[in-house]
Amino acid sequence: ETIMFAAQCTSDGSVSDQNLEQRVDLLLEALGLDHVAETVVGDENLRGISGGQKRRVTVGEMLTDRRCSFLGLENITDELASTDSYSLIRKLSDACGIMKVSAVVSLLQPSDDIVQLFDKLLVMTNDGEMSYFGPIDRQALRDVFLGKNGDHSLDSGSMCDLVLNNTVEDPLMEDAVRKRYLETAAHEDLVGTLAQIRANAPPTRHRDLSIYLPTGGTSSMSLVVVVSSLSEETL
Repeated sequence: ETIMFAAQCTSDGSVSDQNLEQRVDLLLEALGLDHVAETVVGDENLRGISGGQKRRVTVGEMLTDRRCSFLGLENITDELASTDSYSLIRKLSDACGIMKVSAVVSLLQPSDDIVQLFDKLLVMTNDGEMSYFGPIDRQALRDVFLGKNGDHSLDSGSMCDLVLNNTVEDPLMEDAVRKRYLETAAHEDLVGTLAQIRANAPPTRHRDLSIYLPTGGTSSMSLVVVVSSLSEETL
């Protein structure tokens, strides 16, 4: 009922109830909620589905809009157990693939198992600057955050530990990391992609946000890892 109500609210009236029901059923299956479809969501007074399932319901509500092509999700695993966090991100990845939607998700210190569920990784400094954006590649991260000739024995924990331990609250280290990233193939690919988008974009007066969003034929998930908590002033 919750997801069907969201689908009806985002419908422009041109879609039949049968098609809406089919989309809702597809979302329930993609998000792993079909087995609790008849269970109440619940609140502090009424026990219902689990916390992780509630987060998936929220994602499902957003995906009911047929025009949705991009999701922005911040700290959606907060206060969830590790198994619920992993299940949430895995189901989100599955749903993005099925619904042909891309997502950018910000998380604080996710586990390697969760990181591996993403297609791209964006690491941001405490000041909100980009220090890495590229594929999920541990060797590439070592080269950027430790240097190709650096002491790779320092990489003894998770990928988040790797980026945290070598940048946090040290401007000189952050500058060195950023400089090494600018020399990588990942940065070269990013610059080339942005240049192509700008070259193909229509004149400013004719531009619409939709030209910058993913097409319906592809999907991807990008993870934003904040090296340390951004201050309210930075946000």
